[in-house]
Parts: sequence; structure tokens; C-alpha cells
Amino acid sequence: GFSGELVNFDRDTGVTGWRLDAAPVIELPLEQPGWFIKPALVLEHTRYQLEDTLPGQPSNPSRTLPIASFDTGMILEKTMTRSGRLIQTIEPRLLYVYVPFRDQTELPVFDTIIPDLNFVQLYRKNRFLGVDRIGDTSHISVGITSRILDINTGEELVSATIGQARGLVDQLVT
Repeated sequence: GFSGELVNFDRDTGVTGWRLDAAPVIELPLEQPGWFIKPALVLEHTRYQLEDTLPGQPSNPSRTLPIASFDTGMILEKTMTRSGRLIQTIEPRLLYVYVPFRDQTELPVFDTIIPDLNFVQLYRKNRFLGVDRIGDTSHISVGITSRILDINTGEELVSATIGQARGLVDQLVT
């Protein structure tokens, strides 16, 4: 697969310019009813063409990073009522992500933020939102989700998730 974007950041003050981000991905998803395994490799390349940089700062910095991940989980379900109308799922999941350190201090920060911790953030491969920063990491995220579903309508009545992300190395990118 491939994802990418080309964006022009134009403002009245500060650094302006173009950002190209290209990320080819090789993923081998193995999926069957009740389980999945998704190993993936991404080569994330970001290049800038900047104007109004500070003296000594490059006008066309770039960064290339390999990102390796292994995502696996199961979806177990059971009937909760005699009529079979309600089912409960139990969904354990494990994600391992490795991103090596790259010095990104010469790259501008146009639209990258650190999001609040939530369910989606638990299983993200980058701790930042946006591509100006890609966080170095070697971490494991483990969690379990349980849902109660109405089988007739498909409506999710209740959902709860508990999990933890555990870093295996100190993170240097800020």
C-alpha cells in the first residue's frame, strides 16, 4: 500500500513552505473469523521546501524512517440471553512497534501535536498526530475490549477497554 500527502503551509510570519510525505507499506495481514495477525513495514519519507528559515537552518530538510509493527488480536463472543439477541465480545489485542531515533530538530512543526491518551492512542504507531514528528520507540501495547451488541440491529450497547502501553527504550524525539 501507499499513503502520502503534499501540503503548502502559508502564513504571515515564521517559516512557510511545502511538505511532501510519502509512506509505502508492506503488510501481510492474516485474518480468519475470530483472530488476526498483521505484521507491517513502512518506509516514511518526509521532505520540506521552506522559505523564511532562520540563518543557518536548511531550506530543504528531509527525514526517512523505517517503521516495523506487529499487531495481533482475537475476537471471542458469547450469547448473553436465551433469545440470542445480545452477544458479548472479549477482544484481547497486542501491538509491538519499533521506530529508530532520527534527529528531527531541523524540521519545522507545522501541524503536529501530542494527543490526549485514549483508546485510539493506545494502538497508534506514532505518539504524535501529524507527520512533522515521528516518535522513536520500541513499545508494546496490550489491551482488552469488551462489547455488548444487539445482534438484530448491530447496535453497540456497551463498550469498555482497558490497556497499557509499555515503552522498552527511552524516547528522544520531542
